[in-house]
Amino acid sequence: MPDLAATWTEKLLDVTSAFSRARTAHEVGAVAVALGVEALGASTSVLALRSRDGAHLELIASAGLAEEERQQFARLSLEVRHPGTDALREGRPIFLETQAETSARYGQAEEAKPSSPHREGSCIAVPILSGDRAIGFLGFGFRAFVPLPGAQRSFALALAAQGTQALERARLLDAEQQARRRLKVLVDAAEAFSAPSLSMAAVLDAIARKVTAAAGDASVLRLLTPDGAWLEPKAWWANDPAARRELGRAVAGERESTLSGLAAGHLRAGEALLIPAVDEQVLARVSEPLRGWMVRHGLHTLIMVPLQLKGRCIGMLSVGRLQPHEPYTDEDRMLVEGLAARGAAAIEKTRLYEEVVRSQRLFEGIAEASPDVLYLYDLRRRRNVFVSQSVEQVLGRSPRDIGALSEGFMTLVHPEDLARLVQEQRRFSAVADGDMLEHQYRMRHADGSYRWVRSRDRIFSRTPTGEVELVLGVVRDVSEQVRAAQEREELLAREQQARREAETASRAKDEFLAMLGHELRNPLSPMITALDLMRLRGGDAFGRERTIIERQVQHLVRLVDDLLDISRITRGKVELKRRALELGDAVSAAIEMASPLLETRRHRLEVEVPRRGLVVEGDPDRLAQVVANLLTNAAKYTEPGGVVSVRAAREGGEAVVRVRDSGMGIPPDLLPHVFDLFVQGHRALDRSQGGLGLGLAIVRSMVEMHGGRVSADSSGSGRGSEFVVRLPAARVTSLTPALPPRPPVAPLGLVRARRVLVVDDNQDAADALVEALSTQGHLATVAYDGPSGLEAAARARPEVAFLDIGLPVMDGYELARRLREVLGSGVKLVALTGYGQDRDRALSRAAGFDEHLVKPVELDQIMAVVSALGRAAIEASGAASP
Repeated sequence: MPDLAATWTEKLLDVTSAFSRARTAHEVGAVAVALGVEALGASTSVLALRSRDGAHLELIASAGLAEEERQQFARLSLEVRHPGTDALREGRPIFLETQAETSARYGQAEEAKPSSPHREGSCIAVPILSGDRAIGFLGFGFRAFVPLPGAQRSFALALAAQGTQALERARLLDAEQQARRRLKVLVDAAEAFSAPSLSMAAVLDAIARKVTAAAGDASVLRLLTPDGAWLEPKAWWANDPAARRELGRAVAGERESTLSGLAAGHLRAGEALLIPAVDEQVLARVSEPLRGWMVRHGLHTLIMVPLQLKGRCIGMLSVGRLQPHEPYTDEDRMLVEGLAARGAAAIEKTRLYEEVVRSQRLFEGIAEASPDVLYLYDLRRRRNVFVSQSVEQVLGRSPRDIGALSEGFMTLVHPEDLARLVQEQRRFSAVADGDMLEHQYRMRHADGSYRWVRSRDRIFSRTPTGEVELVLGVVRDVSEQVRAAQEREELLAREQQARREAETASRAKDEFLAMLGHELRNPLSPMITALDLMRLRGGDAFGRERTIIERQVQHLVRLVDDLLDISRITRGKVELKRRALELGDAVSAAIEMASPLLETRRHRLEVEVPRRGLVVEGDPDRLAQVVANLLTNAAKYTEPGGVVSVRAAREGGEAVVRVRDSGMGIPPDLLPHVFDLFVQGHRALDRSQGGLGLGLAIVRSMVEMHGGRVSADSSGSGRGSEFVVRLPAARVTSLTPALPPRPPVAPLGLVRARRVLVVDDNQDAADALVEALSTQGHLATVAYDGPSGLEAAARARPEVAFLDIGLPVMDGYELARRLREVLGSGVKLVALTGYGQDRDRALSRAAGFDEHLVKPVELDQIMAVVSALGRAAIEASGAASP
């Protein structure tokens, strides 16, 4: 018994070999039906594929069908009930082995049965798939109902699968061949259209001839009238001489409207019109003479393509085929579109040349009358086609001299400018016609000197392929303008240098202010300490004088603080410590700060500020400073016995604080500048108001850093003023009341004496602090530099050490590290410095300091620190004891 599997495998190998030799769809179909009938023992076979429009199936190959049966499959509607159309629609193979299966699918009535021989016996129909889409079917019919075993079914499926692959190869091969044919036609057309000729009629005639030869039997080329309303025939051709003569008579004098003609809509849209079959509706829209010619000569299919230049339509190219040629397809349309594009380029080139010929004399006349140099430059050949006579005034050379140069103008360009100019000329490939390119460079005069020139160029013409050919330009001598521009640049450079120097001076001023503020703090510390000592020693002697000194020292402290604040603001060094707070608390702190001045000047203070319910996000100290500055300003500029009021309320989404006074007011010319640095109102010669003019500048900066704004208003001199601060209100309306304050520090007299070391290179400050500590019963030791401080610490073994940061020889940070190594954790280190930013405190912590105090320091603060740190030292040593 033969091996059936091997037999079917051998048959499939035969199929594979035969398919590999097939080159067209019809050859593939012939192989499929012939080998399928032989292998399956079928009586008939059909391979049909969808038509181009997808509306029906077209017969590709068949076997065993009579002519009448072949005609049924030649153009099979997809609506017909048939195993092949069913397999195509359902996308799966159909196998009908028995009469019952056939009747179940198609019924018994004659009209319901498939119109094919398959209805007389078994049937196989396998869909031909391209991806997920069914594009046809392969069918086999048997003269009787016979079993269709699995091997036969598998072979039919394999045959259809290999047939699908072979059809795809044939399609790709056919597409490649068609693309090559189209490319050759287009290349030939480009060469024919670009043949040297200045006659528009000759170019149009060549286009009509070439299109007819390549794509049809007859063609007509129409161009738009200047108003764009009509298409007029300019050239035509037909392969048959008699038909050509009749066609000329049919289109003579014809004008087709661009609004109602056959291809009017496609013309406006710039799209091709493909008419596979010319019917009565098409003929009805054609003029009578041309309609008669089309009917007499059997023109049955038509392509109409707009002639376009960069999206602008200039005409229409129509080509048609006579019977019995095949209808046009999309491949034909693409070919005609390519021919039309090349024809349009040739028409445009010819038009440009004709315009050049017509306008050359006029151009030359205008060129000679202009002081600028006009020229035409051939960008591909790099030579001047035309140069006006005025080149003699600009370069001292005649047009003949320029024409004799190997590369025209480019020969005279300065070597340093040549590469840049060539690079800029390459931009012509990307610019649109009509766009200007401007260049500035140096050119060599006949006397050997170089002159600065400016040229403005535009594209004059292109090759049929769109490559830039001629450039029209004008050159102007701009040597004087360049020299003037260089002088302006020098002036600008000097002005910028002066500005940089001014900015450097401004930075130096800011740095000086910062340094001045910090340096002023050093002498303030011993002054404050000395005053505290005087107060501690008691006695009424010089009480009034001491009070005056205290008041003036506090005033000086405020001035120094203002200087430091404005220095930080101008350098962007201010750091806000934001948190949610009641604005009323900040106002209360501000009133406490400003009270001494208000009381001194005997002002009545009116306060309307809610204690709770006015919450903002901000730095409590800085907001208190804002309000305190406004209150201080109001107190200073109000005559003694005046009225100062502060009110706060919520207005929409803002918390608003208003500070008003009954003082001297603000003149209108000063009002816009009242928040500027160092600005003050008019004051008497005795400067009773005092200050540096920094308070309001600080107010504005702090408010803006909080996201708010501040404004000033006054009705004029002598009528008081009002300052309004607006801050974004927080979402919460109230805060939990703060915890009660810590109990006060025990009186100094109750604190046990401690061993204290003071190291400061300011001897007055150091001595005053030592004397103050000694007065309170502490054992104080002094040193004036780092090494001396180390020696004193070794002798005295201090429990607390106050160290100035800015020490000579060894700074306070290094001294702190050394003391920590020598004394361990038993000593508490306190930094004394004029710098109090977060960065400064971080540096002191890193060096081992326990506290960071900013000069000038009140004696009470010093004593409290000694007491607290001494107590902590005792606790630490007690914890360390066994």
